Amino acid sequence: MIQQNYSLRKRQFRNLSKQINGLVKSQKWQELSQEQQSRLAGRFHKLFGQIRSFFTRRELKKVLAGAAMLIGLSGAVQAQDFAAPVQNAFSLMPVVDLAIPNLVDIDGDGDLDMFISEYGDYTPPALVFFSNDGTPTDPIFGKPVKNPFNFSTTAYQYIFPTFADMDDDGDFDMLGLGITGYYQLDFFYYENVGSATAPDFAAVQLNPFSLQTSVTLAVNPQLVDMDNDGDYDLLVGGQYYDAVNEAYLGVLSYYENTGTAAAPDFGSIQSNPFGLGMTNTWAFPTVADLDNDGDFDILVGEYYGALQYFENTGTDTAPAFAAAQANPFGLTSPVELGFPTFGDIDNDGDLDLFVGEYYGNTQFFENLAIEVAVQNPEKESALQIFPNPASKQITIDLEGQYDNIHLSIINELGMEVKQQVLSNGQRTLNIEDLPTGFYMVELKTEKEQMVKKLIIK
Repeated sequence: MIQQNYSLRKRQFRNLSKQINGLVKSQKWQELSQEQQSRLAGRFHKLFGQIRSFFTRRELKKVLAGAAMLIGLSGAVQAQDFAAPVQNAFSLMPVVDLAIPNLVDIDGDGDLDMFISEYGDYTPPALVFFSNDGTPTDPIFGKPVKNPFNFSTTAYQYIFPTFADMDDDGDFDMLGLGITGYYQLDFFYYENVGSATAPDFAAVQLNPFSLQTSVTLAVNPQLVDMDNDGDYDLLVGGQYYDAVNEAYLGVLSYYENTGTAAAPDFGSIQSNPFGLGMTNTWAFPTVADLDNDGDFDILVGEYYGALQYFENTGTDTAPAFAAAQANPFGLTSPVELGFPTFGDIDNDGDLDLFVGEYYGNTQFFENLAIEVAVQNPEKESALQIFPNPASKQITIDLEGQYDNIHLSIINELGMEVKQQVLSNGQRTLNIEDLPTGFYMVELKTEKEQMVKKLIIK
């Protein structure tokens, strides 16, 4: 009888979740009265408390979906928990060799696409594009297309690209490193002269933005606002030969952007700044806020060995990194080489991990972590954002009296892309400078925190 009761409640919970997610998806949730929202939220909270232990984490996250954010169940990750790796998930195909993955919504349709650069030995290396032909919650990668959007490689043997809006015009450009067979290094830059929905890369520019190549072998550049001053800085992995110990070590180099978001200008190279330590043989970094504390942490892949995690124990303006932890959060070492990249591929509010490997395969680590905290639905309903989806501007409508209201807009990589201090009542915010995609709008006061999902189209 007890099991039958729980089976009935699980069905009720699934049905109610489906109803709420349907309202959220159709934008009809905002049309409900506060009383209707509170009644649905109350039923949802009650059922959740009764059945949560009867779902696996994967089942629970799938059932919750958008309902978690819009009625007070926080999907914020405090400690990641990754599933066992799946090779070439979502219909990805292996590339020739040396898979170096990057996730970015290059066509502005609201889901993450995949670029994988492959090694070139007797032929130039290729940038292989896999369009996400599925949905934000159910990704399916299409057939590989080599060197799309007028991208063209040169005589490099290896290419390591990364994507960001380098000129602050609302679309994704490409910055990367190229290495020849004689280990000559160049930074290369392809400006997107198309649009956020129809990319078109201009002719290559070598060593732009005052960038200087390092004396060490440099790989896997990452663009990130490490000092939270509103522009992209550059973190680069590489290899260093320790002549004293006769060993090759992985080194991280940092270039601070002393220019602006629209006109970057990178300063001199800093090796292993902010207390960062060496890794084994090579360092292939990626950056994300992995402990959800508002600053950027670093995960580093190695040649033979573990994925090393450097927690940022400093602040979002003054980073300071703790000693490396090997294979945290249930991660396992890649077969050989490990090129990591993060993205919320299934749109469930956390960062999943893809790791490229030497033999052309890509391993997918689904993020299963979920920390659920039931909040007061009446407090949550005090925050309204409209229109949603939006394209040019949004209005923040916050009921009640609050002091020191801090607004943050956070993208799918956990990066804060806009911040502002709000006054009471309504406030209009321009979002034309943000690329299309999924974001979280977070409001913090001295006593509470409110979160809403935002879609920019």
